[in-house]
Amino acid sequence: MRPVEPRQTSDGVPTAADRSSPVGTVLVRTALESGSRWREYEQRSEQSSSLLQTSVAFARLALEIRHRPETETPLKKKGKGERDVLIEKDDGRVIADYIENARLAVTDEYGREPLIATDHGRRARTTIQRMVYTATRPCHYENACPFDEDPETCEAATWNGASKCPGSVSPHALRRGYVTAARNAGQPKDVTGERVNMTGRVIDKHYDKGSHDEKAERRRNHLRDI
Repeated sequence: MRPVEPRQTSDGVPTAADRSSPVGTVLVRTALESGSRWREYEQRSEQSSSLLQTSVAFARLALEIRHRPETETPLKKKGKGERDVLIEKDDGRVIADYIENARLAVTDEYGREPLIATDHGRRARTTIQRMVYTATRPCHYENACPFDEDPETCEAATWNGASKCPGSVSPHALRRGYVTAARNAGQPKDVTGERVNMTGRVIDKHYDKGSHDEKAERRRNHLRDI
């Protein structure tokens, strides 16, 4: 990962350099790997990832998601939302590289070190959301536009307009995409539910967007000739 020194304007909005920095990569890769709620990114601190306790090569790679209302980083389901989410070594390296090369060395008012930080502490939820929209635009990660737009004039190429790109997605869509991909890959519903902290009923009703064909394929290995 290319080292980038994130910067911001006086009103806390990331500069152009920061918007294309590894921050967006960390957010997207973490979402696709873990299926976390997007608001859980706001509460995550540098110390909350076990991979930082030792080298990436030997660590138990996990995101430790904890309910900490006393430091203004609560979870939606409070203590019931606490869990450890295992991640792959490549994703661990991305996060570790970001912390070493790009994360601002700041603490919040409670002395914690936000993983996604600003000059003044923890990033706002709206900023994190915009960063995901920006990082998921095709022109951001492919350096080309499949919609034949000119990056110089495209409204979606701006910080405030990234959500208008037909190819960009929200943090919530990444979570929904993880659930569907996990189920299509054969991951049991109960395992997926524990990983993303939701019930099977909620998965079926709101998150699993597999097609009829995809769901039929999931059942294939469980069918018996009777």
